[in-house]
Amino acid sequence: EDFDFLNLLGNIEQTVGNSSNALMYYEKAREQNPDDVNNLVALAGLYETFKRYKESNAAYEKVLSIEPDNALALNNYAYYLSVRGERLNEALVMSKKSLENNADNGSYLDTYGWILFKLKKYEDARDYILKSLKANPNSAVVNDHLGDVYDALGDRTNAMKYWNKAYELAPDNLEFKNKVSK
Repeated sequence: EDFDFLNLLGNIEQTVGNSSNALMYYEKAREQNPDDVNNLVALAGLYETFKRYKESNAAYEKVLSIEPDNALALNNYAYYLSVRGERLNEALVMSKKSLENNADNGSYLDTYGWILFKLKKYEDARDYILKSLKANPNSAVVNDHLGDVYDALGDRTNAMKYWNKAYELAPDNLEFKNKVSK
């Protein structure tokens, strides 16, 4: 029944890869304190994992109604919207806002670049994802995103370079493997 304890159990379960158990504990914690933004952000991410998009959106929107400048929620919500290909212009605004006080955050730079990619603004996307790569050189996702951008720009050599790096960093990822082998 203790909020902090339930939240801690959710965090532990999520850390060890037990997403279903994590979700259960986070939901129980939310019953105790429905306005805790950290709990809501964790829930939103797990709802996304389970493709429970309405609940994910609602959790992020609640966080942003409580803390409109919460950079983590702005970034994560924007990224998930972009992955789903939804509300891209709104996602771009949220992502830009997350960067206002976090201009060197590699994850936030990647999100902004990825949304630009989804909007077919490939050169701008490349610039932001290159900045992200400087902060996160060993991120398989950022390397993959940069490969996709170079592919869209018609630069197959650089696309292969970054896709290979992504695959090297995450050899179990089938999507990366397929890009390299095609």
